[in-house]
Amino acid sequence: MMMQKSMGLSVEQIDKISAVVLSKTGLYYPKSRWSDLEKAIKGAMDEFYCSNAEYDFSNRDAFIDRLIHASLLPCEEDVLIQHLTIGETFFFRDNNLFQVLENRILPWKIKHQKTFFRDKSPALNIWSAGCCSGEEPYSIAILLDRIIKKNSLYNAEIFATDINKKFLKKAETGIYTRWSFRNTPDDVIKQYFIEKEKNRFELCSDIRRKVVFKQLNLTSSPWVEPFNQPMKFDLILFRNVLMYFDTKTISKTISRLYNCLTDDGWLVVSPSEAAFVNHKGLSPVYFPGVIMYRKGEERKKIFPLKSSLPLKNARPLKPDFSLKRSTDKRLNKGSINLTQSVTEEDIDNFSEPVFDSKRLHYALDLYKAHKYKECEQYLIQRLDAINSSPGHVSSGSAVLNDLSSVPFVKNGQSLNVLLPKAMNLLVRVKANLGKLEEALDICIKTVHLEKLNPDHRYLLSTIYNGLNENENENENEKKALDQTLYLDPDYVLAHIQLGNIAAKQLKSDLSKRHMRLAKQILDSMNPEDVISGSDDLTAKEVLNLISV
Repeated sequence: MMMQKSMGLSVEQIDKISAVVLSKTGLYYPKSRWSDLEKAIKGAMDEFYCSNAEYDFSNRDAFIDRLIHASLLPCEEDVLIQHLTIGETFFFRDNNLFQVLENRILPWKIKHQKTFFRDKSPALNIWSAGCCSGEEPYSIAILLDRIIKKNSLYNAEIFATDINKKFLKKAETGIYTRWSFRNTPDDVIKQYFIEKEKNRFELCSDIRRKVVFKQLNLTSSPWVEPFNQPMKFDLILFRNVLMYFDTKTISKTISRLYNCLTDDGWLVVSPSEAAFVNHKGLSPVYFPGVIMYRKGEERKKIFPLKSSLPLKNARPLKPDFSLKRSTDKRLNKGSINLTQSVTEEDIDNFSEPVFDSKRLHYALDLYKAHKYKECEQYLIQRLDAINSSPGHVSSGSAVLNDLSSVPFVKNGQSLNVLLPKAMNLLVRVKANLGKLEEALDICIKTVHLEKLNPDHRYLLSTIYNGLNENENENENEKKALDQTLYLDPDYVLAHIQLGNIAAKQLKSDLSKRHMRLAKQILDSMNPEDVISGSDDLTAKEVLNLISV
């Protein structure tokens, strides 16, 4: 991979620096992100030496040397961290999550907790880990303020931590611009914020006092009080952080957070990070558009998936729903232990599952054996059975026509998880049988069923490609590929196909850009990683194909 020469750093230097940054902060910079790391280093040095007259400009070489040997001055380290970390967040980020917290999780915790304010002890302890500039913990404080008004004897304590001191200083001021309110109702802004001047709003002091901010490096050991206390927190929000860690740091951090949770405590990560949580003591629980992890053994009766909450814009999750092994080497050691969100009443309604993981794997075996006709018949039979009563044979693929409601299975994964997998497989079967119009119809429904899964979007692009004789004019194919990259910027095959389309349209620069990005992504992967959407081609094999 070619390195930028703006700082004159050698490949050996940047490699050592990335190792130090990983060790000190947990932030993972693979080769594909070395240019970002170099920019952060340059920005840190420019800021530090331009704003500190007592430090001579010639000290830049010494800065690099100390960085390589993990001996930066504390003030230098703080500035570097400011440039390494990302500060993009806003109030009430992810409507689905906050509605589930407000309507289900927090009221349930309040109802079942035994410690009340009259005992002079907080009844609820919440931790926002990686809080950035404070929007998340303050959102929780506002939420609790609305809930606790109905439970006046109840008390709660919210802690918020981040490695970035600059973020924490901004959080403590409680002053924000309109950009932080892009998902906040106007009545909340009017009730809890005071407009100090144009486009500057100050959070009311009552809410600010409810949050305790502390600097915390999650890779440090031991953690400071109270984060080193076992069984301390009822709810830990840890969103949009794991994606920047390597495998070892992810595993270690999840284990430490698990130890901090109370029995029946909840851990929240972002939907895109759900596949990184693989701890035997954490059971995933599904809500509309939200996945949360509860400490403790799996229950027979947990919150049902079909919530009565009036959730707006509810979106499906984005865990690794691919039928193949993930392209991310951090995920290949195991998949999510997907549990079913059913009640005992749901279970009693089924004497035998009409579709479960074993049946899906059987269909997949037929597909891999190129027995497409048998696989097609089997999948349609199984999907028909979902909407058929015992002893009744459906005359058509009813579940493919009406996706508004799918029932649960008795054992294994719930159908809301299995159905998109089965439909994705059926699309590929139909395509291999030459039934492209039927494949297109099912693929479009699969995309609507699981909107945030890039595999479905890429599969849709291949169907459009097969249907259109004039590939240069196939706007539907390009749109599906663009949507794939929007959901997953590192989706290799989408970059390659967009590069091919651009080449046919004589857009040489655009074609080279997509091919360059594809090669960079492949270079950063393990050569034996399987590329999503490729029917089991490895990173090495795909790299060889595009290098010819």
